[in-house]
Amino acid sequence: MFLVARGGPELAAWASANADGAECDGRPLGAEWWFCQVHTHEIFSPADFAAGMVAETSAPALAGYVVDNDFAEVSCDSPAGVRHTFLLDPDAALDSFMPWDPPPAEPPAVEDTVAELMRWSAECGLSAVPAAIAAAIPIRPGPFGEGVDGLLSALGVPGVSCEVPAE
Repeated sequence: MFLVARGGPELAAWASANADGAECDGRPLGAEWWFCQVHTHEIFSPADFAAGMVAETSAPALAGYVVDNDFAEVSCDSPAGVRHTFLLDPDAALDSFMPWDPPPAEPPAVEDTVAELMRWSAECGLSAVPAAIAAAIPIRPGPFGEGVDGLLSALGVPGVSCEVPAE
């Protein structure tokens, strides 16, 4: 599980407390943005995690649950109500098991995800690049894929630089 939000070192403490005491590594990205890696074997809803962060801080948040490094369920949330859940590497997700209940019949269209992430990014005051967002969505999230870093870079999150080749 990962969490990206504006805040400070307290984000790791919040993430740990809300993930049943799981260990969290937080690192600053820049301009008050932080990335927290939540080390847990439990399955948490990224949508609930992001919504909880927004409720706690009144700042936009993005959370993701990476499954076997093959794909990720990712949710963005904001105080203004921009909420969207999507998949990184949706083809791998559809070929694999789904950690949530009930599984979506079909992942959201890339165009819809790009539009929602552009809204979220704008609310954050970030400069997102639509083509780069679209290019990051089909990329494996990790550990050797660049889906997460590519997405954060495409959204304009400070301190993340990763070019994802366009298909």
